[in-house]
Amino acid sequence: MSAEILRVHPDEPQPDRIEYIVSCLRKGDVVAMPTDTFYGLAVDPVNLHAVEQIYRIKTRQKHKPLSLLISSLSMAYELARDTDPQLDKLADRFWPGPLTIIVRAGTKLPLRSTANTGNVALRVPDAAIPRAVVERFGLPITATSANLQGRRSARTLRRSATRSASAFR
Repeated sequence: MSAEILRVHPDEPQPDRIEYIVSCLRKGDVVAMPTDTFYGLAVDPVNLHAVEQIYRIKTRQKHKPLSLLISSLSMAYELARDTDPQLDKLADRFWPGPLTIIVRAGTKLPLRSTANTGNVALRVPDAAIPRAVVERFGLPITATSANLQGRRSARTLRRSATRSASAFR
């Protein structure tokens, strides 16, 4: 498996680079990118082959669901069912930001993307790159940390590449 480093401005992501990232996601590729909390591994959560790649790369247990990055509260409503009024209050107060909210998953997500729990964890990141990717992609992206299961989360590109290198061989 090969890797490529693409420099993207963290505050004003270049549209052509966001488009390239989105094209990679559409092909089912795994993309590592900074979020507001750590470097995360992103795939299209509707592409089950890509979802399986995340579990394999991280050596993640199959019963552990993946959280998703979204671009807005309206996207949360598209992905959720039986929402509680607290969703609006929490989203208004904490999004964009590092708060992840767990809701019942709607029918737009494959059950496998919820680790067969029927729940989905959603977050609107306070980082321009993943927010721009989600907006352009039109779908959520996975947001699992770029580290092997049980290891510390990667907060830099170097740590992300080092921690995941053995998984890509």
